[in-house]
Amino acid sequence: MFHNKELHNKESLNKLPPKQKSRSGFHSGKKQRGFLMPVAIFILVVMAGFAASLNRMTAQTAIMVPQEMISTAAFYAAETGAQLALNQMFYSVATTVTRADADAACVALATPLTFPATASGLVSCSVALSCAISNDAGNTTSFYSISSAASCGSGDVSAQRTIDVSSFIQ
Repeated sequence: MFHNKELHNKESLNKLPPKQKSRSGFHSGKKQRGFLMPVAIFILVVMAGFAASLNRMTAQTAIMVPQEMISTAAFYAAETGAQLALNQMFYSVATTVTRADADAACVALATPLTFPATASGLVSCSVALSCAISNDAGNTTSFYSISSAASCGSGDVSAQRTIDVSSFIQ
């Protein structure tokens, strides 16, 4: 008899009333169907949002990198033009440069600058140089204002940069 009593207690533990909760605290049966479906849909929507934002950032980067390269090339082309203008004005002759030589060189700077094919980073660039002369009240010093405007690229991927340089000679 004792043996049957233990068997009876074990069977009663395995059988739960239909409306009573199980040990995990959730109801069993049809009420649990589809519980994870809203969570799965939420996760899919969040992941789709991440994928869309990553796609947009990648597309923007594909445009920004060439634009940055063209912009940098335009800056260096303008800087090259300004340095070339100063070189032509003050160092183009073997002897000492006079005010008259510098004034004549300043007037001659109005020509556009083109780069040779060996300057591979600046081939698509053009530079316009300009120079303005002013004198002090006693006409003992000439002041030069050199502007070097570079334009690189074409269409949507293009950039313009301007470098202004000032110098003087007595």
